Amino acid sequence: MALTDLSYFGLIIICFIVSTLPIKYGKVIAVAIANLVVLYSYGKLQLTLALLLTVLVGFLALFAQKKKQSWIIASFVVVGLMALQRTMQTFNIANGFALMAFSYSGLKAIRYINQVGRGIVKQNNVFLLFDYLFYFPSFLQGPIMDYEQFYHSLLKDDGFDAVKRREGFMQALIGYALRSIFVLAILPIYQDIFANSSCYQVSVKVIALLTYCVILYLDWDAYSNIVVGCSKFIGIEISENFKAPLMAKDGQDFWRRWHISLSTFLKDFVYIPLGGSHCSKKRSYLNNVITFAVCGLWHGVNVLYLAWGIVNGIAVVIARFGKTVSSKLLSTLIGQLSKVIILIALSVYGFTSLPTYLNFLNTLFVSGSKGIVGLLTFNQWIVYTIFILLYGLLDWCRYHFDAFASMSRWFYIFRILLYCALIVCIMIFGVYGPGYEASHFIYEIF
Repeated sequence: MALTDLSYFGLIIICFIVSTLPIKYGKVIAVAIANLVVLYSYGKLQLTLALLLTVLVGFLALFAQKKKQSWIIASFVVVGLMALQRTMQTFNIANGFALMAFSYSGLKAIRYINQVGRGIVKQNNVFLLFDYLFYFPSFLQGPIMDYEQFYHSLLKDDGFDAVKRREGFMQALIGYALRSIFVLAILPIYQDIFANSSCYQVSVKVIALLTYCVILYLDWDAYSNIVVGCSKFIGIEISENFKAPLMAKDGQDFWRRWHISLSTFLKDFVYIPLGGSHCSKKRSYLNNVITFAVCGLWHGVNVLYLAWGIVNGIAVVIARFGKTVSSKLLSTLIGQLSKVIILIALSVYGFTSLPTYLNFLNTLFVSGSKGIVGLLTFNQWIVYTIFILLYGLLDWCRYHFDAFASMSRWFYIFRILLYCALIVCIMIFGVYGPGYEASHFIYEIF
C-alpha cells in the first residue's frame, strides 16, 4: 500500500472520523489498526517482523532503563538489525524483509531506547510503541519523529481543532498536487536522460545533472507535505522535515534544512558522540566527514553512497572553512560553492550503482541528437513554468512564515476556491490512471 493509494486515504479518513469522536484512546486504536493494515498489505512476514521488533525494542528499553548507560548496548542491537536489513536489500536477499523499511523504524527505535535509558521517557507501553515505530504515514520515508511529541499528540484530546484540520488538509492537497502535476510528469524525462545519456545533447545532460536536485526536493517535499498534512488532519502533530533547503546560504545550512529529522539524528547519535565541535578544528572536520560517510552507508551499503556521503562531509567542511575567511565576498562564494557541490552530488539518487553513474559522467560531453526543445510541448512548458513559479513563491513564504497555517485562516470562500482549483488541476494535469505507479517516490528505494 503506497502513500498515494486510495486505500491509504481511506485509512486517513477513518482515523479522522475516529479522532473526532469522544472515544477514549480512539486515535491510539485507530492508528494501531491502520498500521496493521499497511503492514499486512506488504505481507504476513513484514507484519510478524514488525510485531517482534516492537516487543524487542520494548524489552531493550526496559533493560536500558534499569541499567542506565546500557541503552548504548541496546541501540547496537537495533543498529545490527538495520545493518542486516540494508545489506540484504543491497544484495537482493529476502526482498520481503527489505520492504519493511526497518531503517526508519530502527532510527526511531534508537532514539526511543536512548530517551528511556536517559530517563527522558518514563513510560514504556508496547502498544503505544508500536504506533510510534510503524506510524503508517511516515513508515517508508520518515520523518523520524520524537517519541515524546508523538506520544503526547496521540493521547491529546483537544476536541475538534477546525483550523489545524484545515491546515492539514490544505498541506496534504498541495503535496499531492505537486507530485501528480509536476514531479510525475517531469521525472520520466530525467530517468530517460540518465539511462540513455549518449542520445542527448551535452546541454541537456548538464542541465539534468544540475537540476535533478530540484526534482528530488520537490518529490520528497511532496511526500513530507502529504505525511505532515495528513497527520494534522487526524490530530497528530509532526515537525516539518524541510525548510526551504534550496535557499540555504551554504552547505552546512543546507543540511540544517534538508531532511531535518535525519540531520538531527546524525548530529545527536554520530557527530556529537565523536566529539562534535568540542575538540580540535581538524578533528571536528574529520567528525563531519565520518558522520556523512555513515549517512551514505545508511542510504545504501555500496561504494556509490559511501562516496556521496564523503563528498557531502567535505562540502560541509568547506562551508565551515568559508566562515573563517575574513573577506565577506570570498566567504559567501565559498559557502555557495559548498552548496553547489551538495546539490550536484544529489544526482546520485538517479542511479543504481557507481558504474552507471560513472558511465553517465563519461558520456556527459558526448553530444547526441536529442535536444531540449523536444522534451516538452509548448503548452507543457507554459503549465510547468507557471506551476514551478507558484510553488517557488509558496516555498519563499514557508521560509519566512507558517504559510499553511496562514492559508487555513483565509476567508472560507477563498479556501474553497483554492481547494477546487487544486482538485481541478490534479484532474486535468495530474499523472494517474493506467501505468501510474503510486509507490515510486524517489527516496522510497533507500
